[in-house]
Amino acid sequence: MFMNNHQGKISAIDKSALIIFFAALILRLLYLYQIQDSPFLNYPQIDALWHHLWAQSIASGNIIGDEVFFRAPLYPYFLGLIYSIFGDGPIAPRVIQSILGSLSCVLIYFIALRLLNRRTALTAGFISVFYSILIYFDNELLITSLFIFLTLLFFYIALNAGTTSSKKRLYLIGLIIGLAAIARPTILIFLPVLAIFLFFYKVQPVRAKIKLIGIAILFAGLLTVILPVTIRNFAVGHDLVLISYQGGVNFWIGNNEEADGKTAGAPGQFKAYGRYEDNVKYSAERVAEMDTGREMKPSELSSYWYSRGFKFILGNPGQAMKLILTKLYFSWNAYEIESNRNLYAQREHSSLLSILLWHNIVGFPFGLLAPLTIVGIILAFKNWKRGYLLLMGFVFSYQVILLAFFVTARFRAPMLPFLIILAALTIDYVIRNRKHIPKLITPAIIFTLALIACNTTLFGVKPGEESRTQQSKAAIFLRQNQVDSAIVYARKAIEENPDDPAGYDFLGTAYEMAGEHQQAIEAFSKAADLNRGDAFARTHLGYNYYQLGELERAAIQYTIALDIDSTIVDAYLYLGNVSRDLGRHGQALDVFERGYQYASDNVVFLNSYAIVLRESGSEEKAIEILERAVELDRQYLPAHTNLANMYFQGGQPVRAEAMYKRALEIDPDDIQTNLNLAQLYIQGDLPERAIELINNVLEENPHHPVANRLMDMLEERVK
Repeated sequence: MFMNNHQGKISAIDKSALIIFFAALILRLLYLYQIQDSPFLNYPQIDALWHHLWAQSIASGNIIGDEVFFRAPLYPYFLGLIYSIFGDGPIAPRVIQSILGSLSCVLIYFIALRLLNRRTALTAGFISVFYSILIYFDNELLITSLFIFLTLLFFYIALNAGTTSSKKRLYLIGLIIGLAAIARPTILIFLPVLAIFLFFYKVQPVRAKIKLIGIAILFAGLLTVILPVTIRNFAVGHDLVLISYQGGVNFWIGNNEEADGKTAGAPGQFKAYGRYEDNVKYSAERVAEMDTGREMKPSELSSYWYSRGFKFILGNPGQAMKLILTKLYFSWNAYEIESNRNLYAQREHSSLLSILLWHNIVGFPFGLLAPLTIVGIILAFKNWKRGYLLLMGFVFSYQVILLAFFVTARFRAPMLPFLIILAALTIDYVIRNRKHIPKLITPAIIFTLALIACNTTLFGVKPGEESRTQQSKAAIFLRQNQVDSAIVYARKAIEENPDDPAGYDFLGTAYEMAGEHQQAIEAFSKAADLNRGDAFARTHLGYNYYQLGELERAAIQYTIALDIDSTIVDAYLYLGNVSRDLGRHGQALDVFERGYQYASDNVVFLNSYAIVLRESGSEEKAIEILERAVELDRQYLPAHTNLANMYFQGGQPVRAEAMYKRALEIDPDDIQTNLNLAQLYIQGDLPERAIELINNVLEENPHHPVANRLMDMLEERVK
């Protein structure tokens, strides 16, 4: 990219590209160095955590997976490759993404050079070098950096290609677009623009048939990448999903009665319990299945949510139009709307970001970039060039994507390189006409009006609180078992937004970990009041009531949790145990039998289930369940001891002895196992072995009543 093929040495233009690359890389690595103290570096949250966990699974060998892709897969596989080579630490992927981001700056430079002139190209290149949002996302475990690089790469190659170009080049364009599509499928909306550009872009007259063949070759490259993903989805899920099925629910998020154009709120606000799961995916599945009364295939889920979004638009055209106009306003507003967390909060960890990103009367940098871009668009239409079709086509097609879904800084970011080029066009126009003031009057008026409009704060574009940032910090401290700090940040989140149930969930979890069960109950009760679909809060309410001995209240909360979400294993486990403690053995058995379909691999559940089965007279099935448990987890002591006891009591001494010995391999000092095996030996007339085991207990606990009684009995027998 940097070398001049004719001279065999670096030209002046290539030197500029090198300077842009290294300047961009230095700034991105400087930013990475400065955020070393940020808690988010080592503890990714929300989407970044989802990518991190998925990449870890891929790096550990789970390459194919076993579910249809909900999210587009390229970035997790990219991240998984990095983890497999360098480990799953936080630095390597960010360094690699910083290199990609720096190459993106070079591509911006070359695209502008191809479309305009060297001065404009240099301006665009250096704006991208210092553009804070690009620096920020180059250092996040998100798709943005990779997607922008792929978009710019295929754009640059396409800009230099007509349909008479080599088949290899057209095929390569298709391959790169395919990669971009399995990173973010919405890029496919740009294909008609690209096809039109390639059809009409020609150096010399070419027959339409040849043009169409060229476009077909491009599509062949595209399908080379996408079809394996589609085939894989069908193989694992027996369902036809092109890339992923997130699009439907995302469309609904941006188009429903409660939508505001910028908030990615999951439908129903269900919350997965006992594991990390994509909350949008989880809620989308739960709501759809509750509404239809059946389990749905991924393709059906996507169609279901698309249909609900279109139903809203067609049924509420006035509200839908207002929402579209609001999204248009957000798309060109100076404020960087948060998605996973507040971007401006990261300024406290980086002096570089605090200089390059701020929002006061004017929001920097987008508050200046947007009005410059608007003027640039007008200038481009006024002085039209053939290559502008591709540039404008991308900007407008991507704008359609934002209007169809919702607007955040992350989703707006792929437009930035192209807006930067148009802004550089304006700057170059001003420089060229600085001595011709009349030519600058109209652009100046347009710029001023756009500057004012883009820097207003209407429609709630700038939130008055930062509760998500505080919640994220609380979550990080919980993962570090720093309960006191977690409580502080959970309370800050609640102060910022007392109507958000998530803050109370974090506060309740912190109090629960601290053993403050009454305070945990108060917090989870508030969360449950604010969100009737919060099965997480209900399950934890049950647990904390159980810890306080309030079994009836615990049973009520677990029952409500299962009414909300019938898949929560812990709710079945504790409700079954509570029912047993209350003497309701029939109800306990029913609970465990209902929960077994979701908990057949959970050894704690299986152990409790087996106890209830035995008490209900189903000893054979209880043994079968415990045998499964000890095979699933050879280190779970209670299942081993309970199975040994059942063998012993069922007249199977050989099996009982073997299982007791396995239990003692797990914990040689477990008192009950030693004593139970001792009683087995006593019954089998092996007193020496029994005495050895009892002595083991008495060495640690000389006054243990059962051990002393057994020892006295053995001594009497010996006499």
